[in-house]
Amino acid sequence: MPSPSCASLICHPASPVPPSVRVAACAWREAGGLGLRHEVRAPAGWLDCPPPARHLAARADGLWRRTCLEAFVAAEQPGNEGADEGEGGGEYCEFNLSPDGRWTAYAFCAERVRHTASAWQAWEARARPARFACSLQGDAACLALEAFWPDLPLPAAAVWRVGLCAVLQAAGALSYWALRHPMPRPDFHHFAGRLLRLPPP
Repeated sequence: MPSPSCASLICHPASPVPPSVRVAACAWREAGGLGLRHEVRAPAGWLDCPPPARHLAARADGLWRRTCLEAFVAAEQPGNEGADEGEGGGEYCEFNLSPDGRWTAYAFCAERVRHTASAWQAWEARARPARFACSLQGDAACLALEAFWPDLPLPAAAVWRVGLCAVLQAAGALSYWALRHPMPRPDFHHFAGRLLRLPPP
C-alpha cells in the first residue's frame, strides 16, 4: 500500500462533543483508485453505531443520518496548485461508508449538482469498494474502517484534492467532523474543505 496522507478531523463548533473524542482519517492513491481509513476514539458507550460488518452489505442512500464515514474528491484545477482553500465549480466524487457494511458513491458536476454526463453516471452506477474492513475494539471505543475505491473518474495525471469527513451519532444527536469547516453550518460539499493533496503515485 502506498504511504497514506493522514490528518485529524475537527468537530464543527455547532455540534459539541466530549473533549476526549478523537477522529483521524487517511487517504492514498493506488492503481487509479482511492484508499480511505477513518479511526474514531471515544469514551466507552458514547458512540452509537451499528455492529461492524466483516463484509460489504448493500448500497444505500441516507447513510449520513447515522454514524457515517465520508470523503469528497476532486481533481486540482490548473492555476490552483497548492492553494490551501481548494477550488470550486468542478466535478467531484462523494463516498459514504457505514460500519455495518452499507455504502454509496455519488458523482457531481458542481456543488450539490448531480452529474448528467454519461461517463460519470456510468461510474456512479458501478462504483463499489474493492476492499472493506471495519472493527470496534476496546472499553474506550476505537472504531476503525478502511476501504479502497477503484477506478475513479478523475484525471490520473492530476493532483487529487480530498476532503475527509465523518458524521457521528451519540445520544440521539449528530456531530460533524472534517479537515476544515468553511461555513457556519456543516457543509462537507464545500470545496474549501478539500485540504488534502494527493499527487499521482
